Amino acid sequence: MRYRENFIGALEGAVEITLLNKNVSPATGFLAKDPRLFLPRYTGDEERENAFRIYDAFAYGLEKLIRESRVAENVRRFPVPTWPVDDLSWRTQNRLKLILSMGLHAYLRELCPYANQDELMRDTREKPVLAQLAVPLWNLKNTLGAELPMSYFYYAGCNYYILDTKRPISLENIDVIHTFTGSGDEKWFMKIHQVIDFTIAPAIPELAVAAALSGFKNFWEDPVFVERITRAMENSLGPVSAITGILARMDEQCDPHTYFSQVRGFYGIPLNLLFEGIEELRGKPLTLFGETGGQDPSIHFLKKALSFDISQDSYFPKMQLYMPKCFRDVLQLNSQLRDFAVWHAEHGDERPKILYNGLIKGLDYFETEHLEREVRRYIRDFGDSHGTGKPPTLWLEKIREHTRSHYIV
Repeated sequence: MRYRENFIGALEGAVEITLLNKNVSPATGFLAKDPRLFLPRYTGDEERENAFRIYDAFAYGLEKLIRESRVAENVRRFPVPTWPVDDLSWRTQNRLKLILSMGLHAYLRELCPYANQDELMRDTREKPVLAQLAVPLWNLKNTLGAELPMSYFYYAGCNYYILDTKRPISLENIDVIHTFTGSGDEKWFMKIHQVIDFTIAPAIPELAVAAALSGFKNFWEDPVFVERITRAMENSLGPVSAITGILARMDEQCDPHTYFSQVRGFYGIPLNLLFEGIEELRGKPLTLFGETGGQDPSIHFLKKALSFDISQDSYFPKMQLYMPKCFRDVLQLNSQLRDFAVWHAEHGDERPKILYNGLIKGLDYFETEHLEREVRRYIRDFGDSHGTGKPPTLWLEKIREHTRSHYIV
């Protein structure tokens, strides 16, 4: 028994170190810990420091530039960088990506002010992206491993600050750094997602340990292993069950009409973009996903830890390309957790099955709340049939059915 306990302790330590090395915080999970409010003023490169001052001023003035239709005018004044980004800290790289990707979406929104995502999907013309945005975003893509546009982690995960650092993160204790509209509706929409990620955070190391231990099939009968895996599932049940209630608060301060008519248009990204100044592309246009909750690494992690195979899905694997590579590394789980629960149920121990089904129920309820209330009221009721990441909203029904197929009967 002592050997088993030592082995589990060593594995827990390895999981903790791995998560830290992959920038997954024990306090905030996949939500960035302590995002930067400003780019650094001293980097040892004067050209880069001048660019950083320009970018910060642009970011804090973005709402006004959008109202005055002066985004493209200001982007043209950006330098085309010759300086590196791979020597910058993780926090600085994240802020740089946040500013430039929000700038990209605001620039394209000014160029192509579509009424909805369906209209966006019908416009197959090629659209230029100025080198002032294309080059630094390409450099960040090569460094961070995340696709070019604004994505969930950068827009939501790196775009908040805590009001009172002595208190935990909550809807009442965070605010958003940058928005497109300055509206309370946009801020509330983002805060809901940020607090969901924070709420899931305690479940991440627990389920990572459970998933790793479940791979040792020879020890499935060992009481020390069984106790640790079931305890991990039990410890994760509260966080996973709580996220539906947070999502259900969306309409408290985010009006559906305001969201659809003023905010949502900034999240999509047009088809056939020509990124100027990128020799590797050889003038080839790119069609990319817009910012969408489908890119949330927390939800992808839950699915992988609960033994979902999403590799054959039409969209989920592609959405992972919009996360930083370090997060994709964390998602490379080979979890046997469902098989573990099934095996124990067949051998007379129902507890792992009950806990596993409880976790599936938490995810099922979350996806049902999202599909039947948020998607319907904030998208479908206005006649739109596509998400901002381009998948049709009908895809979400398939996702929920896939989740429900994992219940152990």
